[in-house]
Amino acid sequence: MLPSKIIRYFIFLSFFVFVNCKNEKSPVPYGPVDIQLDLNKAEFNSFIVGTHVFITGGGSGLGIVVFRLSQDEFKAYDRMCTSKTHSDWVRLTDSPSSAILLECQECGSRFNLIDGSVNKGPANFYLTEYQTYYNQSLNTLWITN
Repeated sequence: MLPSKIIRYFIFLSFFVFVNCKNEKSPVPYGPVDIQLDLNKAEFNSFIVGTHVFITGGGSGLGIVVFRLSQDEFKAYDRMCTSKTHSDWVRLTDSPSSAILLECQECGSRFNLIDGSVNKGPANFYLTEYQTYYNQSLNTLWITN
């Protein structure tokens, strides 16, 4: 009888911890995003697979990074560092160690542009991701939340 009570207690405790962790929110504020990029423009000529571009906008107002995963697949993230160690919002920049990473110059956190994950802390939240819709016939990209 005693082992079953321990198992039930463990299951309850695990559920409680899981729910509480899920409720913690990223520090990136919500702001409406509705951007259309015409990839036919000269400024996007070098925007090839495996590269990224910085554009204005995003919930934080610090900008958006758009990463080209494949010819017709894109990822878009807010450029605000998700570490809660900052007293103010900090913009992510290119990482000198890799073309697929962004880095926070203040806390040293690094983020992977393929999936937005934290490559190195102290940040523990993924980058805030925006939805992307690519129109191949027009070669345009719509970014929204």
